[in-house]
This record gives sequence, structure tokens and C-alpha cells, in this order.
Amino acid sequence: MQFVTDVHVDEHGRVDHVRWIPVDIHTGNATGVPMLVPTIMVVDQIGRGRVGTIFPGARDTARGPFLRATVDATGREWIETDNSGEDKRTLFDLPRLKLAPGERLDG
Repeated sequence: MQFVTDVHVDEHGRVDHVRWIPVDIHTGNATGVPMLVPTIMVVDQIGRGRVGTIFPGARDTARGPFLRATVDATGREWIETDNSGEDKRTLFDLPRLKLAPGERLDG
């Protein structure tokens, strides 16, 4: 299962890239390497299964809310945290990625 660890927020205040890592949900161990991907890849993955978040803690990391896909008024797909449970942290609470000016990744 993929877990988002960091986000990049564009000039419009939208998360446009994330860093994610595959994690075995039974052991909590990473099963691959972190990758920087555009948000649309996360939307696609949500369509195939759950995507979670991992937040840094004082001594360790902690799983946060799962993500869900959403569509804005213009029809563009985005991601947001599913805060239907007790955990109310959002993507904006994750560490921020810094991309070079004009740098964008293709999915």
C-alpha cells in the first residue's frame, strides 16, 4: 500500500506533487523506495485501492488518515484526507517538498 509522506503545494494552494512510499501494512516496513509523483497518480491509485498518510513524530512516524479523490467545480481531480474518523490532520500538515521554479513531473 502507498503512503504519502510529503507534499508540494503549488501557487494556487493545491497539492500538485507528493512523495510516497510503498509500505507493508502488516509489518510497517517499507517495501520500496520513496518516489516523487504528480497528484493525478495518487488519484489513479485511490481508484485501485487505499492510499494512506504517514506523519513525522517526535521519535517515530505515525499513520494518519487515508486519502480520497475529489473533483473541483472545474472537473479537475484532486486529493484530500478522509477525515471521517477522529484523526483530523490534513495534507497541509505533512512536511512540504521544495521543487525548483518551473519544475514539474510528468506522470
